Amino acid sequence: MNSYRLNPYVQVVENHIFPNIVQYGVFHRLTGQVSEPLPNVRALLFALRLGSPASFSDDDLARMGDDGRQLKQLIEKQFLLTGDQDPLAAFLDQYVVRPRQNPAIWYRSEAGKIVVVRTSMAQKIF
Repeated sequence: MNSYRLNPYVQVVENHIFPNIVQYGVFHRLTGQVSEPLPNVRALLFALRLGSPASFSDDDLARMGDDGRQLKQLIEKQFLLTGDQDPLAAFLDQYVVRPRQNPAIWYRSEAGKIVVVRTSMAQKIF
């Protein structure tokens, strides 16, 4: 059983574009990947963001159904890290490029629909 924590380069973002509807996404600041978490996965991510570790095995993930499959994808994409995993290790042999200045992020949902998420630049320092 592994203990997981949220990658420090991952942010949970909220979309308030549509009135009375809040959509959530998880954004990896180094890879640019965005995932739209299922409700149970989102609750776990909020707990991880507060510093609570989560422990589960591959068998636990298999028993969780869709939530387990999404958690497994987040682990593979390094949104979730084990306690000893370095968040920058996967990027050591890569080049750094200038960050995009546009705070809008788009991604394609599982249904094939293009979704735009806007993140506030108010608290970002570059």
